[in-house]
Amino acid sequence: MTSMVRYFSILLFFVCFFCSHSYSQDLIVTNVGDSISCKIVLHTKDYVHFAYTKYNQNTVRVLTMDRIKSVIPGFYTERDAMRMVTPDTASIAADTVILPEKDSPDPKISSQKDTVHGHKTIQPKWRFGVNGGYAYRLFRPKLKSTPYELKYIEELKSGYSIGADVFYFPWDRVGFGLKYDVYKSKGERDIRTKDDITIQFIGASVAHRKFFENQKTAIISAFWMGYQPYRNVTRFIGQDYTLNASTMGWGVSVGIDHKIAKRLALSLEASCFLGSIYKFKKQNEGQTEIIKLSKDSFEDLSRAEITIGLKLLQ
Repeated sequence: MTSMVRYFSILLFFVCFFCSHSYSQDLIVTNVGDSISCKIVLHTKDYVHFAYTKYNQNTVRVLTMDRIKSVIPGFYTERDAMRMVTPDTASIAADTVILPEKDSPDPKISSQKDTVHGHKTIQPKWRFGVNGGYAYRLFRPKLKSTPYELKYIEELKSGYSIGADVFYFPWDRVGFGLKYDVYKSKGERDIRTKDDITIQFIGASVAHRKFFENQKTAIISAFWMGYQPYRNVTRFIGQDYTLNASTMGWGVSVGIDHKIAKRLALSLEASCFLGSIYKFKKQNEGQTEIIKLSKDSFEDLSRAEITIGLKLLQ
């Protein structure tokens, strides 16, 4: 459990680091020489839709392109922007127009978009990724387990996870995903007892995505449903056999992506998968036997994972 606390602490550190990442401010220069430090929301060939803060209030304005001399995205850092005097509301009001209702974007939606030299940058719709990291089984040992057995079970709980996933976001914030994940752990108590466990997860999800102000960092959360095959190549009291089973399972995941290139992101993700098995197929020397477990003896497949991965954005 100490290992889990350590890994979750690392996850919290990364989240805090990315959230505190500074962002830049854009610059608009008007035909009369006014400089406006702001955040451009939408830039088209006809107008610029921008936002700025004055007197601790967020203000949204629109300038037509015939009143603008130049637009420079990312001109100021956050520190520089704080030194700038916000534009006078009265002087801007004369230069602003009300967008036609049919062309007016929802500020909540357009805030997910940034501009680069007059062209709209839309967040990637596809996300392909691979990942790997530490995993830990969450089941409880039997009440009558001896200290020797408890030590072996604790060793067997720790393992590793590798996997791949793909997400499609038809909307900026909501999307769908497919995932393959495999958990593996091994343990050997003595020459007469050992386990080699593999648990797979193959499933689909509904996901939510939220971008930060810098438009490079995003939090993606997902709810998963799928199929979980289980396999244990084991030796018990000197007898070798294989246990196979399968069950449905579900899970949740929360990850943070940070772009390190135009189409590449580094990801840190925490996941939890749940499920239980009530019968095994036991194979031994060519013979197969079905073993049904009592309700209080179900095999718990619950596990938590912390993984690092690379994501290709399209």
